[in-house]
Amino acid sequence: MALKTSLISYWKLGEASGNRVDSHGSNTLTDNNTVTQAAGKIGNAAQFTAASSEYLSIVDNAGISTGNIDFSIAGWVYLDSKASSRRIFSKTDNTDSEYNLFYRQSTDRFQFDINSGGIAVAASTLGSPSTATWYFIVAWHDAAGDTLNIQINNGTADSTATAGVGPSDTAYGLQLGRLGTDYMDGRIDDTAFWKRTLSSDERTQLYNGGNGLSYDVWDITGTGGSFIFNMI
Repeated sequence: MALKTSLISYWKLGEASGNRVDSHGSNTLTDNNTVTQAAGKIGNAAQFTAASSEYLSIVDNAGISTGNIDFSIAGWVYLDSKASSRRIFSKTDNTDSEYNLFYRQSTDRFQFDINSGGIAVAASTLGSPSTATWYFIVAWHDAAGDTLNIQINNGTADSTATAGVGPSDTAYGLQLGRLGTDYMDGRIDDTAFWKRTLSSDERTQLYNGGNGLSYDVWDITGTGGSFIFNMI
């Protein structure tokens, strides 16, 4: 299956400032409190400073909404500090949650949850993430398999059963770098959202041996997983 199949949005997050363009869809992210730029995994990345309450956002719409369906989130994350929980990719508020990918300070793990944390999976295989280190995170909900999953750096995925309980389709907007009073302190780069689960081969392609694979070099031919990658 081609990487662009059922892809909703891809944010390169390389802009120096201002809004961050959706390179694939129509979900350009609004800049709040001046998110800046720093060296990324692929080109430049969005630099978030927790003390300045910086984040990116877009209001609720059909593209970023889920419910009990297959979906996947993938992106590169770099923590500057771990003094508090660090929010990465969330469609939630403090009382209800559709999906929420973040670093949880109390457990010292990356975590993916739905339904206000009622169903959660921690990246226990990785263990404690380091600061000043890039991590490639893929998180996904498998509706048919009734699982919630998270994988770091193309390693062994951690999974938890959902017992058929999927995310709610909430009216909350999407936020990168914030939930309530918790903010990201660090960088987020090349982040994508699909309404399907990615195959193991696709996750490996995106990790690309730790180098990442920019949207700009996705040259897709044919169907059924045929890929040609050409540097542009």
